[in-house]
Amino acid sequence: MNKTVKWTLIGVGCLVGLAVVGMVLAAIFIDPNKYKPEIVQVVKEKTGRDLKFAGDLKLAVFPWIGVDIGGIEISNAQGFGDKPFVKVGKTSVRLQLLPLLTGQVRLGKVSVEGLNLNLAVNEQGVSNWADLVGKDEQKREKKDEKKDAAKLDLSLGGLAVKDANIIYDDLQKKKHYALRDVQVKMGSLSPGTPFDFELVFGIEMSDPQLLAKNTLTGTASLDLSARNYEVKKFKAVIDATGKALPTGKAGLTLTVAAIAVDLSGAGLIDAQGIVTKLDDSTINVNFRMTGMEKPAYAVQVKVDALDADRYLAQKIEPEKEAAAAQPAGPEADVVPVKLLKDLALDAEFQLASLKYHKMQMKDVLVKVHAADGVVDVKPAQLALYGGSIASTVNLNVQGETPRTALTAKITDVQAAGLVKDMTGKDSFAGLVNFNSALTCQGAKVSGMKRTLNGDLAFNFKDGVFPGVNLDAMALAVSKAANRNSKIEGKKEDQTRFGEISGTFKVVNGVATNRDLDVKAPHIRAAGEGAVDLNSEAVDYLVKARVVASGQGQGADTSGVADIIGLTVPVRVKGTFKNPSYGVDWAEYAKMLAQGLMKGVGGLTEGVGGLTQGLGGLLPGKSTTGATSTGKSATGSTGGSTPKKGGLMDGVKKLF
Repeated sequence: MNKTVKWTLIGVGCLVGLAVVGMVLAAIFIDPNKYKPEIVQVVKEKTGRDLKFAGDLKLAVFPWIGVDIGGIEISNAQGFGDKPFVKVGKTSVRLQLLPLLTGQVRLGKVSVEGLNLNLAVNEQGVSNWADLVGKDEQKREKKDEKKDAAKLDLSLGGLAVKDANIIYDDLQKKKHYALRDVQVKMGSLSPGTPFDFELVFGIEMSDPQLLAKNTLTGTASLDLSARNYEVKKFKAVIDATGKALPTGKAGLTLTVAAIAVDLSGAGLIDAQGIVTKLDDSTINVNFRMTGMEKPAYAVQVKVDALDADRYLAQKIEPEKEAAAAQPAGPEADVVPVKLLKDLALDAEFQLASLKYHKMQMKDVLVKVHAADGVVDVKPAQLALYGGSIASTVNLNVQGETPRTALTAKITDVQAAGLVKDMTGKDSFAGLVNFNSALTCQGAKVSGMKRTLNGDLAFNFKDGVFPGVNLDAMALAVSKAANRNSKIEGKKEDQTRFGEISGTFKVVNGVATNRDLDVKAPHIRAAGEGAVDLNSEAVDYLVKARVVASGQGQGADTSGVADIIGLTVPVRVKGTFKNPSYGVDWAEYAKMLAQGLMKGVGGLTEGVGGLTQGLGGLLPGKSTTGATSTGKSATGSTGGSTPKKGGLMDGVKKLF
């Protein structure tokens, strides 16, 4: 070895040795507690806060440079009371000396005990940390940060945090949040080397009210210079209570086999084997994201059973809902065009069993593919109440105006069970079939309604609708004293039907039907009309005719023979929210004049027998058992047309 090099190394070694000896002697003979007043003064000058030491300062030198602090306290900002801004019980920090000579930072175990941090915002919106944030904050370029991160070789001998509390009070918004009883245990950390961790903490919220106990564990590996991060065997256990939860409490266990994050290149986040146990549900998820600037997502979700009703927000009382209502602003987009144009997604969702708004569904399958501004949902299908629903959606946002095409098919769904679960009552029943193919344009609901076009077809078979007996109603109409007679059904009444079918043609948001066909014991009905989705206006005419076809179908045939041929025209007008139902007397007279209606009780048909054919339905005429005062044979008194209730209510429930 060259003598020069040899003696140089010996000299450096001696200098290092002398430095170490000097520091050891300094640690022995220098008392850091003598400098407390100077430290307090510096903190006061720089922050305006008071620093208090609750214990002694102790120095350590070799092989670790370190300090032990018996306890400190920093006062709060002016106007925020006497509660300290921050208070720490005991703190211990160690830094290895020799690695500093090679540019490495190796911390020993860091311990913090009894940390209490009180953050607050007053009623004027000023925070108690605002005075600690300099007006001229130092800014660093991102490239410099990346450069520094690449050079930094950081190691940590471990971290222990015990009994920490972080409280945040916002007096302006009247909000309170807190992390309580925080406990952190972390093993030795060095680049690329796995370490175990455990985090236990409580969450406290005031509005909405929530208390939660949380435990997170796992094994992690961090390499800051390579920008690679990995977590394995991750587990989170959460036990929460409070009004913020629909059911008042919830228990969740989340496990993840592996999470990998690679930010060194284009970017990758890969999470596999995610298993969530939420109350009685088990949810399995696989997630992958590639690319950071233009991310592409792949998601798979499988659920064994989910009761969504228990997690839905409770219904707001009408008074509170009205009070919370805000003035209507510009119409919002329901199609997020910008998001969908850049979205790259392949997703599949499977639910073996699902309860939503009391509806029981199973075998739910939804697949979504999105790329280059086109989103396809195909299929979206499920089974329910002996039948099935299948639909597809195609949403294209490539152009200036979004275009949507959708199909829906309902096959052999038993309405009785569906209505029973949704309403809790035995009411409407029947076998439901439905088909639709529709298109529309726009990102707003109003535009989508204006451009809605397509076809609908429906068919109900072998069912019952409640609240009205159309046979009895038709008989009451034939015996009514005048057109103002009030005719009502009984709650226990019902009408069986064999089939209800029809089609709608939708053009620019107006759905027109001209082929409604109703077949029921003693009743045949036809209807036509239009529904305007833009104005929500309804104009529909139903003509219900009494026929002799009830025998053997479970219908009461008594009295029907006297009114066979009687047709009752019912006009439905108004809006979705406020429809009106009434006998269309003009249409009734028109049918009589055209000879399309047979007179009640076998009376002469046509114009020649108009007065008798009306059977006393016009004012000034009466039938057996009725008086000229407008009191019917059933004892009901007069009312105005159109009416709600009785026959009209029955027709409403049917159509």
